[in-house]
Amino acid sequence: VVLEPSTKVEFKPGGYHVMLIGLKQDLKVGDEIEFTLQFKNSPDITMKATVKDADGMGMDGHSP
Repeated sequence: VVLEPSTKVEFKPGGYHVMLIGLKQDLKVGDEIEFTLQFKNSPDITMKATVKDADGMGMDGHSP
């Protein structure tokens, strides 16, 4: 995602979203996870998110 300075972007299902690949443990709905977003020209941002049910959303359009 290309971001201009001071631009805000919303990540949500069906739009921009974060996919976690190669996890070392299973995630359950309700778990709170911490992860770090890395940027090419800006400092990393560490954030927390609560695991939500994907509501039956498939992996159509995503590469393995």
